[in-house]
Amino acid sequence: MDETRGRTLDTIAVAALVALWAETLVSLPALPDMVPTSFGHDGSPQAYGSRFELLLLPAIGAVMWAIVWLTLRARTMRLNVPFVIPDDRLPLIQPLYSTMQRMLRVELLVGFVALQAAIIDSAKADQLVPGFVGIVLAIIVVTIALTTWFIRRVWTIAKGAS
Repeated sequence: MDETRGRTLDTIAVAALVALWAETLVSLPALPDMVPTSFGHDGSPQAYGSRFELLLLPAIGAVMWAIVWLTLRARTMRLNVPFVIPDDRLPLIQPLYSTMQRMLRVELLVGFVALQAAIIDSAKADQLVPGFVGIVLAIIVVTIALTTWFIRRVWTIAKGAS
């Protein structure tokens, strides 16, 4: 992977993680002690919990960021894909694997920022905001698309084409 692209993706991931924590910590004092934690099909709250439960998403984001950071540093040559990769093709796949990890980290953290904003808006309104379901679906679709792209590209390289 181009080193500049790698640094750019890492910078975007860190910025998204900082934004996620900032939006949560800034919004927390303005929220009521109890906020909706579950919504019905009509968007009305079904359950309530402490506003501090909103710290869970940034914590998950931080753990995910750290796990990906550690795996990128490990430079592992073992990949969990549904086909055999010949040993001589592994060095060609490692940069692609690194790019995929970075792209997924950025996508999920940026998605977490949007999701947390929708959760905070829903907590303030005591009603599910209209864009919430769209954000969740977008995160799922983009994650599946990136993963599919990666597996298809790895399969092409493993078969001998580059």
